[in-house]
Amino acid sequence: MSPSSKGLSRGGDGEGSSTGRFRRMFTLFKKNSTVDVTKTGPQRAQVTKSPPHRSPKYKGFMVRPVLIPKPMVPRQDGAYSWTSRENDPRPMKLCSICQALSPATLSLSKSESVRHQPSFSALYESAIGGCEMCLMFMDFTEVERCGEAPCFVEQDDWMGDITFAVATDFDKGHMSEMNRNYTRVAFRLSSYLGAIDESVSRCELYLLPTWKIARRWIDDCVDNHASCALSTDSTSLSQLLPTRVINVSPEGGGEPHLWISGGHRAAYVTLSHCWGHIKPLVTDSSTLAQYLVAIPSSKTPRTFQDVITATRELGFKYLWIDSLCIVQDSTEDWEREYTKMAQIYRNSVVTLSGSTATDSTMGFLHPRAIPERAPYLWEYKDAKTNLVQRATLQRRLRGFVHQFEPYDNELVDEESKSPLNKRGWIFQEYLLSPRLLFFGHYRMYWECSRCARFEDYPNDKFEGSTHSSIAKRKIHKIDFSKEPYYWDIWYQTVEEYTTRKLTNPRDRLSALSGIAQWMCGGENDRYVAGIIRQDLVQGLMWIAGSSGSQPFTCHGPSWSWGSINHPVIFSRYTKLHSSSSSDYLTERGRRELMSADSKKLGARIKDVAVKLKGLNPFGEVSSGSIKLEGKVVKAQVTRSTGIQDEEKFEIDFLSKQGTYSGKFGPDDWQRWSKLVSTKKSHGARIQNIKSPLQGRTELDVVIECLVVDVGYSSWVGLAIEPSGLPHIGDQASVQEASQDTALYKRYRRVGFISGSFRSTMETNITERDEVPFDDATWKPIELV
Repeated sequence: MSPSSKGLSRGGDGEGSSTGRFRRMFTLFKKNSTVDVTKTGPQRAQVTKSPPHRSPKYKGFMVRPVLIPKPMVPRQDGAYSWTSRENDPRPMKLCSICQALSPATLSLSKSESVRHQPSFSALYESAIGGCEMCLMFMDFTEVERCGEAPCFVEQDDWMGDITFAVATDFDKGHMSEMNRNYTRVAFRLSSYLGAIDESVSRCELYLLPTWKIARRWIDDCVDNHASCALSTDSTSLSQLLPTRVINVSPEGGGEPHLWISGGHRAAYVTLSHCWGHIKPLVTDSSTLAQYLVAIPSSKTPRTFQDVITATRELGFKYLWIDSLCIVQDSTEDWEREYTKMAQIYRNSVVTLSGSTATDSTMGFLHPRAIPERAPYLWEYKDAKTNLVQRATLQRRLRGFVHQFEPYDNELVDEESKSPLNKRGWIFQEYLLSPRLLFFGHYRMYWECSRCARFEDYPNDKFEGSTHSSIAKRKIHKIDFSKEPYYWDIWYQTVEEYTTRKLTNPRDRLSALSGIAQWMCGGENDRYVAGIIRQDLVQGLMWIAGSSGSQPFTCHGPSWSWGSINHPVIFSRYTKLHSSSSSDYLTERGRRELMSADSKKLGARIKDVAVKLKGLNPFGEVSSGSIKLEGKVVKAQVTRSTGIQDEEKFEIDFLSKQGTYSGKFGPDDWQRWSKLVSTKKSHGARIQNIKSPLQGRTELDVVIECLVVDVGYSSWVGLAIEPSGLPHIGDQASVQEASQDTALYKRYRRVGFISGSFRSTMETNITERDEVPFDDATWKPIELV
């Protein structure tokens, strides 16, 4: 096949050349023809009637050429080639005006854009004359909006993209003032493979990762990021090795094998991966001796093969993979090693992760996806060095160029769909690792405690987080010398973690134990069943999310968020810090009167104890109790429905001032929703409040409410029920509880409750009414 038959060939006026096609199209102009010329090859043209205001030059018709290049195919050397060009892509043919352009000259123009062709007609003539850059600009410009005004080109200072514009109402030709008066199109500018130009920040990607970029990122972080070094046990890359590691480069060659470190120190790499539904290669008591000699490559899944390759390419000898370095059928070994999880990940030089792999068979060193549209190859002279450079231009798929940033474009959007964002165990591996190197669908990218970096922007540093709403730089050890306000990072961590999935719901506390251990400084007396002991009251104030289709399960103490398998959020009520001797509280400039008795409504914690399931003090607990004294009142539960059919539960109870209401968030939404359906089928009373779409259903169910804390304008507490009886509303016959002679009566948590204070104005002082809990007696309770 000849070059001209491939679409955009370089020379001649033949039928397959761009010049030849444009001469044919120009003939159509002169003949006022309405012939469809969309079959002229890969570059197609649409012939349509021009509007009445069209310049006479076009004689009533216009052609809007639309370039649709054929897809790229990979070359064996890892570069791109375009099937619409020669196998070795050649630069675009340029006119004298385009030859004078370069990224450097464009970026120098700060106040005004660079004048290009004097008019759209001149741009058209240049394209016919064979300039493929003019052709490129013309292909993607709204022709019907362009007249005889001049054209402009500019390079964006922030992102480096090239913007082409045609003035419709020409005034000063300033690009920043063209939002309404210009037709424009943006092109992503990238240095061509291997080219180096400081004025071009983005690089064209090879089909496989560029290892020298990854090594440079690691070296830069180790040498210059003090905050990342603080994450490890020492500032040296040589760390105490885990009990077992994989030697990926044995002396004299041979296959990788497990190695018992015996207290040696060296730099090592860790792997973060999804186990998925396919069990990966594991070490057990029957294979341990064999793997200490060699791990057969015939049995090694693709993800493990790729991480071994990556470890070697990065220049490291030792690798840690959980499924291979922990004896999986030994409870004792697993318990011992997983208690070291925080230390293992925080001391590794870098954690590698294939962000697209859903299990160990998929791997991550596949040839990366190629762009949907082929770039244009641009050869120019560097304005500073006078050296010939190469870059690519690819039409931006989104709107204005200023909408683009590495965290908000079509490449990173794809990475955000990674299975890493959904798995619970991986969340703590992500937060604990001081440095991570991801191998994504399109690109390799990096994140450390200081910054994020991307392979196609190798020299730029970005803020933000790639696989979590919590930036790594915000994760820190809890300073217990400060007020609990500074401990909120723990509650943010729990909230995101509980949105992720676990294969085994009983791993709820275990899969976060590494972060808990590190943030609490390794001191387990500061931590109890997922809650900071010194902030126990706040830790009890979690609200369970709606369960959806996932069945509700509960294991361990009912008062811990770790006992359920649904997302939780923590109540952010404003705590009351005023002394009990003061009658006046001040909030946002208001003076409020509150009795000393009301300020003392909060529960009084007496003791807390848990029974661990294993050896890890931050892991799974089998049971736990909190002994406290608190005020308890009974309330009627109602269910309300809003305009958008959202389901809410409320509580109503009596006080001296009349009926008092509050909010009720059940821990098990499914059970309470089922109870609503049952009550309705038995003729429960329904009250319409504002419209037939909004109503309340009286469930004829009573719960006990324990006030736990009092804030400036609200109170918060727990809905509880006796632990020895069936759940509230169950149809099973309720047996009388046996006589409990213990001082503390045992209750279990069933939900979160809250309410606001009523107030009346007297002069400039807001006086709060008493709440129903004021009349209640103090009751000794044991939450289990």
